[in-house]
Amino acid sequence: MKTNILILLLLIFWGCKENKTDKNEEEKAVTEIKTINQSANVDAFYPMLNQMDLSTMEVAAYRKSATDIVHHRNKENGRKASPILTKDSWQYEGIFKGSSFVSADSLQSKWIMFKDDLTFVYGQNKEIKGGGIYTYNFDTGLLQMVDNDTNLKPNEYNVKVHNDLIILEGQATYEDNNIQAKLGRIVPPVK
Repeated sequence: MKTNILILLLLIFWGCKENKTDKNEEEKAVTEIKTINQSANVDAFYPMLNQMDLSTMEVAAYRKSATDIVHHRNKENGRKASPILTKDSWQYEGIFKGSSFVSADSLQSKWIMFKDDLTFVYGQNKEIKGGGIYTYNFDTGLLQMVDNDTNLKPNEYNVKVHNDLIILEGQATYEDNNIQAKLGRIVPPVK
């Protein structure tokens, strides 16, 4: 009888030990997933990046939904781009992310260009660093963007236009409501 109890206790102890190891491995995998989506290399060139604390599954779901929406809206509006966005390029002049502010000096000539074919590119000085697809609704002022980098979640902004400036106000749709940016019109640095 004592032998059976001893064996039972050993099995319980051994089983508990394995569960802790599995749990640690699961926590490590989740941490790695979140780290992958930080995309620090892109952040250096795309100042509107807002990837914090998202799993790859969340990013994939957001991207699928946003890509479908962009294609549907562009088809619905006859695949017409808005001259407000496409006339020239836009240079970042300041960005609020939560309670922090990034000034034009820190942004070092980073820009974004919306093209007539409903794609966008972004970069620094004369170098293109990335791009994707977008849709813009002039009536609602909503701009939705999906980056070509599959690790990056989409973005949605409310666009306010004033002369040669636009203000992008992040929307809650893809958790961008902590971002606002001011962009000024510039001559396109690239073709």
